[in-house]
Amino acid sequence: MDRRVVVAAELDDATAVATLAHEVAHMTMHMPDPDDGSGIEKCRGVREVEAESVAHMLLSHHGVHSDESSFAYVAGWAASLSGTEPEVEVQKVGKYVVGVARRLIDSTSAYLEARAPQPPRPTRDKLLAPSTSPDDVPHIALEPR
Repeated sequence: MDRRVVVAAELDDATAVATLAHEVAHMTMHMPDPDDGSGIEKCRGVREVEAESVAHMLLSHHGVHSDESSFAYVAGWAASLSGTEPEVEVQKVGKYVVGVARRLIDSTSAYLEARAPQPPRPTRDKLLAPSTSPDDVPHIALEPR
């Protein structure tokens, strides 16, 4: 099964990242497992609450804040579910959402950490170069016993 997300080119960067996170959450949570064909069928409202909740946690962890739009989106879909209060619907999916968010946070954090620029390492010449300033020499204070 081909799993692909296309984000509209006209979106600003923050909206594009938020959209991508939301769609990745859908792919992670709502696509049938290609190995066993499993996939839990849920109504669209529940799927949207789950995906946006995961996206919000993932983005917040990485410093991208989408509070207003995420909260409004989740509240709108939760309110559309018949028979229960929106808060109840959000609480129902909480444990599942947190588990998926943790998994995506772990994988994105590992990816970003592996690609983070590394500080330059001192060369052998710099390590062995004589100090030019008294401030460069470490001082140890000895106290009498």
